[in-house]
Amino acid sequence: MLHSITKINKQFTTNGSSPVLVMENNSFDYVCKYQRTPTASYSGYLVNEFIPSKLLNLWNIESPAIGIVQVKPEHVNTNNLLLQPSRFTLPCFGSLHNKYYGEVVPIYFLKFQKYVC
Repeated sequence: MLHSITKINKQFTTNGSSPVLVMENNSFDYVCKYQRTPTASYSGYLVNEFIPSKLLNLWNIESPAIGIVQVKPEHVNTNNLLLQPSRFTLPCFGSLHNKYYGEVVPIYFLKFQKYVC
């Protein structure tokens, strides 16, 4: 498991979660998705990210390297109310950051929705 070695550098605005960018102990930056309502008994959020990533690899579709990341409490910017240390008590799903990658926007689904009543 990876762990943070610097404070969170950035928070991304997306249509879903608000992942953060943080450097890990392997000296690479990872985009980390955390659970918005962490409970010790639920780690399904990590599974929901892990399985599709592994399927992409299985189908030989290029995707970023992934890792399970523990963001240390001292690396959470508490001045930002969106980043509360309690949201990082459980490990996060991290994907290797690449400035050329972006959020997958479901354009097909957006077009399809206008036909569904």
